[in-house]
Amino acid sequence: MLIAANFSTEEQIINLPYKVKKTLTPKSYKRFCTIKNELLTLPAYGYFLGDK
Repeated sequence: MLIAANFSTEEQIINLPYKVKKTLTPKSYKRFCTIKNELLTLPAYGYFLGDK
């Protein structure tokens, strides 16, 4: 399981070491978090839950 949180006031982009198979983030937050290839974009004060 992957849990990523952004406690910053700015958007953060994280390069993940592996592919995420399934997103477990609640639907209300999914529109703010994006994952493309192995780059995860988190909004300010956002979070992401996923399964590797």
